Amino acid sequence: MCCYLRELDKLDIDLIIAEPVPHTGIGRAVNDRLQRASEK
Repeated sequence: MCCYLRELDKLDIDLIIAEPVPHTGIGRAVNDRLQRASEK
């Protein structure tokens, strides 16, 4: 997931829409990364 976010960031677009995943297992890390990316 994080690699895809980096690729999208390189496209210089203004908006990326992503839905949170279930907050269990690796979902915690994915949701954390999405949250931190949304604060930039």
